[in-house]
Amino acid sequence: MEIYPDRIIVKSPGKPIPPITIKAMKNFTATSYSRNKKLTFIFNEMEYMEESALGMDTFKSLREKYDLPLPIIDYDGSNVVVTFARSIEAVRDVSSTVGIEDLNDEEVKGYEWIKLEGEVSRRDYATHFDYGSKKAQRHLNKMMSLGLVDDNGKPKTSHDYRYVAIDID
Repeated sequence: MEIYPDRIIVKSPGKPIPPITIKAMKNFTATSYSRNKKLTFIFNEMEYMEESALGMDTFKSLREKYDLPLPIIDYDGSNVVVTFARSIEAVRDVSSTVGIEDLNDEEVKGYEWIKLEGEVSRRDYATHFDYGSKKAQRHLNKMMSLGLVDDNGKPKTSHDYRYVAIDID
């Protein structure tokens, strides 16, 4: 664990074990899976840890509950590295996602929300953040131009047209 004024970094040795992938972790869709079920059970009985599979939900709730950015999850070749940025500014400084440094605070929050939702319409985006339609469209266009989001392949005139976060590898 490393603690800095703008972030906290937690490193866990090794790659995630299947069926968990780094991509699923980055997208906050990974399922809970223990490397050592006996140890997990014992620690749970001793009330040192939970066995309740709440990790990804807890990570996602930090944003809403404490107004904190989403954790940044990476793999450095030998460790899973989870960075808890303490501000949106810190996200821009520590994220390895190309393009995020060009977003303002509102747009970073919007990008994080799209990552959590998976697919959103312009209307969904505008409603969630209480923005006007034009402001929502400006944000989404900027994210698209930076390669952070794409569309779902439907025609722009379709009611099913949505914006999706680019798959994170």
